[in-house]
Amino acid sequence: MKKKIIATIVGISALLLALITIQTNISTKTQNIRKASPNSIKQKTFQNKAYLTDNSLVKENKILSIDEVTLEKAKPFLTKFYTSTNFHGFVNENLSKALAGDPKLQFYIAKALSECEGWSKHPKWQSPKLFEEYMNSDFMHSESYSTKKNINNTYQRCKGFIGENIQKKYGDAKNWYKKSSDFGYPSAAIHTLSEKLTILQNQQYYPEQAKSITKSAQTLVEEMVSFANLKEPNSLLDLAYQPIDLGYPLEIQSSAWTLLACKYGMPCKKSGEQAISWLENMCTGEKCFDDGDAFKMIQYRLTEDELKVSYELMEKIEIAIKKKDWNQLSPKLKKSQMIIY
Repeated sequence: MKKKIIATIVGISALLLALITIQTNISTKTQNIRKASPNSIKQKTFQNKAYLTDNSLVKENKILSIDEVTLEKAKPFLTKFYTSTNFHGFVNENLSKALAGDPKLQFYIAKALSECEGWSKHPKWQSPKLFEEYMNSDFMHSESYSTKKNINNTYQRCKGFIGENIQKKYGDAKNWYKKSSDFGYPSAAIHTLSEKLTILQNQQYYPEQAKSITKSAQTLVEEMVSFANLKEPNSLLDLAYQPIDLGYPLEIQSSAWTLLACKYGMPCKKSGEQAISWLENMCTGEKCFDDGDAFKMIQYRLTEDELKVSYELMEKIEIAIKKKDWNQLSPKLKKSQMIIY
């Protein structure tokens, strides 16, 4: 009797093991099919193809990390700005140079002011005690981890402006953007063109402003791309989510622009606990936020095949910028000289 029971148990165990093995194989095949699906990559896939070029970022089919692919270390100015915990100090330190006509400082002062102006008027930000109460409120209790961290970091960056009339003391952020854009500073020009494009795309909400825009949406996009500048990696990041049709899905295009920005000196990986503000604004998950690593953020969003396509597109964009010619990359973008700052 005992032998029969043991035999039955062994038989059932073998059957369960077989079923688990079959299910695992089905799951693996389904996963592979999903990764190679033309719906996830509208261009050709790169399965089983070694993507190796003279300037390759992939070696022996192994995707390298941001640290390994960055040709330039993060530019000191960009690192200082994007890891700053004191935008009030940054603005006061650089205001005189911006007033004297430095377009780069005009742009970054505009970014700091535009981030802090609204928050500094928040009734719950007017003292450390009020802010602590706000962060511990029932309303904030329902918010995500990344939202709470983002708001706390923004408070630390902007709390120096509390109690000040920002526009009266430092000027309007829009005017600073315009000054920098009029000079031709790449990121400021992209920002201005992007605002015009947004108005055109939503002209039912901005009818009067839309009337003053004489250029078509396509022309605005072409002009935005013309300001892509390898010496100003922030301009590359600014183009990551613009509606530039290069024939790839948006996530692949945005990842390619982001990787190129990292390659040419954007701070893309936090050191210790020091957050990188541009990166944290793009994170929605706890792991992404705490990692503070642009490469990992991209890795979370893309399949392995999609990531390889992003690397290839990144190199194509890099070549287009160097040659000052977008025609081969995208016939939809007119052949034109890049605007060099």
